[in-house]
Amino acid sequence: VENVVLGFMSRLDDCQAPLNQLGIQFVQVGDDEGARAELKRLDDTLSQDGTRDIVDTFPFDKLNGDISADHIIKILLGSVHKRIDNYNRL
Repeated sequence: VENVVLGFMSRLDDCQAPLNQLGIQFVQVGDDEGARAELKRLDDTLSQDGTRDIVDTFPFDKLNGDISADHIIKILLGSVHKRIDNYNRL
């Protein structure tokens, strides 16, 4: 997964695509800690080398059994809108 995402990031940078051209949103369903750690790593580290940040992840446990309008907005737009991506109140 990481190499595919990095390839997309590189191609988007090469053609100077708008920063919100593509986003990848991972929504974890379930409580596997290994999966959660890997998704968090993809979200937090892929853009650290100066490339665009196109990955966002949302763990299932933050839903607390309820999907609100704020959750849907975060899930749909978190990977392409930085203000929503960094919104940690959920």
